[in-house]
Amino acid sequence: MPKLLKTCLIALTLLLCGAAGAAEPSDESIRALFVSANSKALLEGLQEKINPMIQQQMRQVSADRKLNPRQKLVVDKMGERMTQYLQSEISWEHMEPIYMRLYKKTFTQEEVDGITRFYSTPEGQALIKKMPALMTNLMGEMQALMSSMQSRFEQITRETAAELAKPEPSNL
Repeated sequence: MPKLLKTCLIALTLLLCGAAGAAEPSDESIRALFVSANSKALLEGLQEKINPMIQQQMRQVSADRKLNPRQKLVVDKMGERMTQYLQSEISWEHMEPIYMRLYKKTFTQEEVDGITRFYSTPEGQALIKKMPALMTNLMGEMQALMSSMQSRFEQITRETAAELAKPEPSNL
């Protein structure tokens, strides 16, 4: 789960960030960019997707093991606690200062102004409107890829363990 969440956050950050520049943008211009990009709503949309992802992860944990009713409740409670924690950590109030700092490090004033102008165009608004669907599709693809990679890593680990367990060849 943490890998999937990290992938989502990286993708959201990539949506909101760009190339480095020289002249530091003002807080006001960055906030105007956040408004034109609907950044807070995008982040809130990500939060709405977290709960089902955690619930799916908890169902997987339950399916992988034969849990009695008490154990199932414990796993369900863990999912609720994880959801609450993740949602507090990626709240707009928590993330905005991070985004502000990163935007100041990454963009020039001219770039922030240009990006804000772009997001004010019909094309920019189309990008903003369609980005959640793109991110949902990307998360699905990444989840499948990570699952496939995890299976292969486990296979490589088993093969390596078997190789390590072989006796040393004698030099006679």
